Amino acid sequence: MRPRILWATLALLVCSALGLSTLAGAADHAVPSTPDSTWSVIASMPQGVYGAAGASNGTFAYAAGGYATATGTTLSTF
Repeated sequence: MRPRILWATLALLVCSALGLSTLAGAADHAVPSTPDSTWSVIASMPQGVYGAAGASNGTFAYAAGGYATATGTTLSTF
């Protein structure tokens, strides 16, 4: 058990000497900023949908299928 403690101590000393500590490295990185959104609401969904497949081409958002939360049925809408 003693060799494990020595190796762990040695590894800790080497990492701290090289600046590999996660706490020290985290202070050096700036938090990325989020760009302003250009999305706007055009129309609300006609029904509550859960689990729909979603995609976007950068201009439009698409939702297909899913589960209707109000009626408890699966949907075949796009």
